[in-house]
Amino acid sequence: MVSRGSILTSAITEQSLVELHGAVRLAVRVQPRAKRTEVRGMRAGELVVAVTAPPADGAANAALVKCLAQRLAIAKSRIELVRGTRGRSKLLCIRGLTSACLAARLGIAGPNRS
Repeated sequence: MVSRGSILTSAITEQSLVELHGAVRLAVRVQPRAKRTEVRGMRAGELVVAVTAPPADGAANAALVKCLAQRLAIAKSRIELVRGTRGRSKLLCIRGLTSACLAARLGIAGPNRS
């Protein structure tokens, strides 16, 4: 029998983190209405971020950007929501960081570059 729960890992895959023209594209899965706002790790190639805000009127998106800006120690204006404004799966563009720097600041392992 397969468990319905997902395993959170600390590793970023090549597909979930892409450097392009001085920015990093990051796949994110948002969990709105959580008890606390936190970065929970990686699941199925997406960074899982829980936010206390509800998924109405863009509140969860704003909370996501604020959480990541604080965690990455960058301005909120450097984080752009590229895709997923109305869904839980999102694609963010984070300007001014490398993938290695982003992974280090989030406390997760970066992609293998062999």
